[in-house]
Amino acid sequence: MFNFCPRYLACSEAIWRMLGFALTKRSHSVIKLACHKEGEHQVVFEEGKAAAAIDRGSLDTTLTAWLKANGPGDPEDQGNKLTAEDRDVARNLTYDKFPEEFVFVNHRWQRRKQGKGKTIGRVPVIALNLHTVETYALRIILHPFVLRTQRPSTILQLPQAPAN
Repeated sequence: MFNFCPRYLACSEAIWRMLGFALTKRSHSVIKLACHKEGEHQVVFEEGKAAAAIDRGSLDTTLTAWLKANGPGDPEDQGNKLTAEDRDVARNLTYDKFPEEFVFVNHRWQRRKQGKGKTIGRVPVIALNLHTVETYALRIILHPFVLRTQRPSTILQLPQAPAN
C-alpha cells in the first residue's frame, strides 16, 4: 500500500534525501546574527501587548550585544557578565566568529564554559536596492576582512564612507 505524505520538499532537500546524506544531527550549528541600523531592529511582542513592549525598551540584539562586548564595559551594569579576560578574547574575534567562543543568552553574550564551541555565525544576506543601501553597507563593513583592523564598540564607530 502507498503511504501518502503531502509535505513539500525543496529541491536541495530532495537531492540530499535521494543521495542518502544526513539531514539532522550535523556536527555544527548555525546562529543567525543580526544586521540592522541603530534603532531599526525587530521587536517581537504578543498581540495586545505593544505598550508593554514599548515600556520595556529595546533589548540587545546579537549585533548590539557584540558591540557592547567590544566596548570598555559599564561597571554599573548589573547584568554584565563579561570579565576583563572575556573582553580581551571578544576584541580578537570578528562578528561571524563570535559564536565560537560566546553564547547569546538573555540578550547578552556570555563566554562558553566548555571552551570553543561548534557554532558558526551567519550574517544574513541583504538585498541591494534603494531602501537597503545603508544596511547593505553595514553588512559589508561587518565582513571579517574589514573588521581585522578595527574593533568598534558602537554602531557610530564603524568605518564611515567619505562624504561627497
